[in-house]
Order: sequence, then C-alpha cells, then structure tokens
Amino acid sequence: MNYLKLADYDFSNQAVLVRSDLDSPYDKEKNEIMDNERLSEAAKTLRYLAERGAKVVTIGHQARPGKASFTRLKRHAELLSSYCGQEVKYCDSIHDANARDMIQTLKPGELLVLENVRFSSEETLELDLEKYPTTHMVRDLEPMFAYYVQNSFTTAHRTHTSMVGFQNIPNIAGLRMQLEIDGISKAAQQADRPYVMIFGGAKIFDYFSLMDKVLKEDSVDTILAGGLLGDLCLLAKGYKLGKKMEFLTETDSLAKQKLLDLLPQVTDYLTAYPDKFVIPVDVALDVDGKRQEIPVSELPSDYMFYDIGAKTAALFAEKIKKAKT
Repeated sequence: MNYLKLADYDFSNQAVLVRSDLDSPYDKEKNEIMDNERLSEAAKTLRYLAERGAKVVTIGHQARPGKASFTRLKRHAELLSSYCGQEVKYCDSIHDANARDMIQTLKPGELLVLENVRFSSEETLELDLEKYPTTHMVRDLEPMFAYYVQNSFTTAHRTHTSMVGFQNIPNIAGLRMQLEIDGISKAAQQADRPYVMIFGGAKIFDYFSLMDKVLKEDSVDTILAGGLLGDLCLLAKGYKLGKKMEFLTETDSLAKQKLLDLLPQVTDYLTAYPDKFVIPVDVALDVDGKRQEIPVSELPSDYMFYDIGAKTAALFAEKIKKAKT
C-alpha cells in the first residue's frame, strides 16, 4: 500500500499538526485520566518530530459529550511530557486567537497539545467530504502548518473534521498508523492459514462490513467473539442476559443505532457460519465492585457483566496458539 511516511520528509523548522490517539481510560474514584499505552504510543511520533526540529502541535479527543470521562486534555499533556522527556505545553482551546498565538510562538523542538476536539461542535458534523476544509477549525488551523500527521488509527474510519478536514497540506502517517497499516496489509494480502480474527470492545458497528467480507470470501477460519459482539452472539443463541439488556437497548450517540438492532445480522451469521464463531462460555460480573465469574448457563443475572470469563479466555488462547495469522 502506498502512503506518505515520516521518513520521507525533512521537518526541521516546520510546523506539524498531529492527530493523535489520546482517548484514555478514566478512574471514576479519583476523577482523573489514567496513564496508558495509547499515550506512550502517541508520544513516540511526537518525540520523533520534536527531535527532528519540528514545531509540533497535537490534537485529539477524550470520550464524547455526556460521558463522565469527557474532559479537557491538561492531564494528557502532563502524561505525554513524561513519555516525551520534555514539557508538552497545553492550550485550553482549539483554534481561537489564544490557540493560534501559542502555535505561532512555538520554537523548533517544542510540543503543544490543543484542547479536546470534541469540545467543538464542528468535530462531528456530517458533511460531504469536500466541505470539511470549510469549517472554522480547519480554516483557522491549516494555514499555520506545513504538514498534517495522522496517527489516530482507532478513529481513522470516522469522517470527523480533525480526521479528514486538513486536505490541502500533505497527510502523512505517524509511527503508530504506519505500524497498523503495514500489519493489516500483510494480514490482508499474505495471510497464512489458520486465520483467526478477534473482535472485542463496545464500538462494534464498524465490524460488520469486515465480517461480511471475510465470511463471504471464506478468508477467515475462526472469529473469536468478545465484548458486545459476544453478548449479541449469546442473545442469538437464546441466552437471557438480564441487566446487560439495559445497555444493549441504549442508542449509540455516534452510530445513531441501538446495539440490539444488530441482533438479526448476528443471528444470520451464526446460522450461516456456525463453525466460524467461538462465543463466550462464561462471563465476569461486577458484583458490588468485585469480579465474579459465572458460566453462561447461569444467565440471566441481576448484575452487569463487562468481560469474558477465564474459561472463555483459555478457549480463545487455544485458538490463537494454533493460528498462523
């Protein structure tokens, strides 16, 4: 796959805007962002650019409006400083006069984090692709930069302003993005069999076009269904989930759908490809703040469950060990 790489450019004395993946876990009890691998990975690209004399500004998001973890990026800047080995400055705005002044006064090798882009109503606008450069965010920021570096792989599928708006300057892959692209390209083009795919987490709406493709092409041998996909598989198999149904009937604010809307498609998958899917055999409940595992035969439960159990993890591990991809 051909794309622009950091190694192909001289960043000395150039202003570079980096879209980083900063979305971090949140400690409710301490009411603060937790240190995590995403920040250490993001710092590698920021440090790379700073060491080569760039004036580095990064943007990113934390959660979404309505979530307890939707917050400013000051703590992120503090944590990034420790990984970058130098101060990462913080600006509490995105593209106003104060933000532009801070960007203009940056010296080569200095780093700056702008505010959570989801504080801007423009970030999640639904526009035709060619319209994103006309937003205030892009019109204010883009003229100040020579390059845009895309390093947020986890949101690269979203047509959000900070992801697709900076179209008039070179868009270059960051170090993490390059690692992901190269890995996926190898898996897509040179996958050795058995080929095992693992699906987990809560943001599952984007899985389905990929599952459609690999199942119809018979290019995958096993799909390990964790996270909410695993929950839907259990429902499709006739299990009652209890309290977890409250979550499955909520409408996702970005996808504008209920998770339960996906159940017919999951049921079709399990009917058409019964030997492809490995679904949970046990789950981990949150019982008054403590983990308690039960077999799926003991569902439904009055407690919420958030994880697969140890027996499912062992089952997944067995499949992964036998995989060549």
